[in-house]
Amino acid sequence: MAVELEGTVHEGQKYTVRLTNNSKAGAELLLVGWVPKQAHGVPGPQSVSVAPSAPPIEIMGVVPKFADARLMTIVASLEAGQSAQLELLENGVSVASEGISETTTWQLVVDTVGS
Repeated sequence: MAVELEGTVHEGQKYTVRLTNNSKAGAELLLVGWVPKQAHGVPGPQSVSVAPSAPPIEIMGVVPKFADARLMTIVASLEAGQSAQLELLENGVSVASEGISETTTWQLVVDTVGS
């Protein structure tokens, strides 16, 4: 399993996490969650299962406030031998994109706008 620090996302900005299943067999799972700062609330995790050769699926939302969230965590869980394209967009602009062939976790630091 690969764990990578991919950069930053900015509070109050719209995000889209897109997973494209390139495999002909096997399901994949996409999960997006937030690591809160101590004693602060963040949105609950979102998850969706992706069927083989399905159109790309997306999880969308708004990045929580910098005062509340420490990290954004994205997990793309793949079965053995599967492949997919994982992409994160902020306000429609690609922040990170990668072809993956194993279960992958991305972590992004939540920051203020303009940082």
